[in-house]
Amino acid sequence: MTEEIDDFSKKMAYMYCIEEVLAKPSEIWYHPDDGITYYLLKYEGDITIVVKVKGEEFIDFDVFHKEFSKINELRYGILKFAEE
Repeated sequence: MTEEIDDFSKKMAYMYCIEEVLAKPSEIWYHPDDGITYYLLKYEGDITIVVKVKGEEFIDFDVFHKEFSKINELRYGILKFAEE
């Protein structure tokens, strides 16, 4: 339980970044299977923030630190935007 609380606290430390991720994402992926759009922003160092939106509704966000395989799992469907 303590580990879950620590993970939650670390995630909440990045909550203020949600607007930035939506405004200036590194990548946007649309998953037609569930209708969710994933906004990815490579933030600081090895940290990537992912915001999930369905239609116009915010669903959730996640923070990944050096979890490249989990981030790559989100890279499917329709690539709507990618930084050059």
